Amino acid sequence: MFDKDASVYDGTISKMFHDRAVRRIAMGTILHLIQDSFSLSHVERSVLDSGKSRYCRGPIKRFHAYANQDTEKHAEQDKWPENLPETAPGGNDVCDPVMAGAQLLKYFGQNNNQGADWKTVESFLVDNIFKLTDPEILSNAGQDFLP
Repeated sequence: MFDKDASVYDGTISKMFHDRAVRRIAMGTILHLIQDSFSLSHVERSVLDSGKSRYCRGPIKRFHAYANQDTEKHAEQDKWPENLPETAPGGNDVCDPVMAGAQLLKYFGQNNNQGADWKTVESFLVDNIFKLTDPEILSNAGQDFLP
């Protein structure tokens, strides 16, 4: 039943991701996804700012649905946060979009730009960047984004 799918995967898709341009586009896409995952207009995260004196967010509490939002209210929050420094803070906390993107780029550059092994990257994304406090919570517009 899946014979044709297997041949496409083995022949075309696996070759496609060896193309540097495709890999760079994929990297830009995941960096944008990470950036949006730290925007209040897209996602509600645990706030870990106290004691750090800077923007620091934890696990995802809820995804916000753009289709149900006031677009102007969405745009107001879809900007650089006030307390997010423009330079990398000290320490190893990966709790903001800049540090998260930098770590992903480090993984991408490992092994002579062939990238880190997938298990390492997957763990970083699932257990840190896209960690959910409760996977059963449904998305909504977000109280601050209602029309």
